[in-house]
Amino acid sequence: MVFKQYALRKRILHIYTADSTASYRTIARRLGIGKSTVANVINNFIRRLSIERKPGTGRKTGPVCKKTEAKVVAIFKKSPNISVRDVAKKVGKSSSFVQKVKKREENI
Repeated sequence: MVFKQYALRKRILHIYTADSTASYRTIARRLGIGKSTVANVINNFIRRLSIERKPGTGRKTGPVCKKTEAKVVAIFKKSPNISVRDVAKKVGKSSSFVQKVKKREENI
């Protein structure tokens, strides 16, 4: 996904530099994206002279609480046939959180 975003930013700047009369709307229509995306990419390039993302930006990965994740893993190891819903009730988290932990820890 990061590579696709990088490639898109590169194409936006290529079109922008090749045709200086092209508006943001024209570039956006040509690439099938929003004009605000085009404006953000070009303005960030002008500010930083780079098409790389700013370090430390974006959604952080990983569990919110390591202790809760460890509890979920321990419960599933103790009784592998327990439902995700029951585990979620025991640890006080959502079913989707428990499902994600279970998926990440495939050896459960």
